[in-house]
Amino acid sequence: MLIRMNRGKYALCTALPGVFMACITFWAGYLQVRDIYIPNAQYLLAALAVLAMVLMLVVFIGAFRKWSQLLKLKSEHVDYSGETVKELVDR
Repeated sequence: MLIRMNRGKYALCTALPGVFMACITFWAGYLQVRDIYIPNAQYLLAALAVLAMVLMLVVFIGAFRKWSQLLKLKSEHVDYSGETVKELVDR
């Protein structure tokens, strides 16, 4: 949203903690699957944890792809409230 609103310099304030939290979550999920679920033969829980991590990765890849597209846009538009934005979103 910050990039779309042409405030890309503030986007790192939210992106860096988000990436940090994603790394921590992936690491914790990996350790949980490796150290708890697999040794205790809890294969359904292991599969669900891996599925959750894969889905989170899909969301992050989609977000990074959209951020890259928005950062490459050179055009600017004026939205409904009169602010200059990179991309208009239909209501």
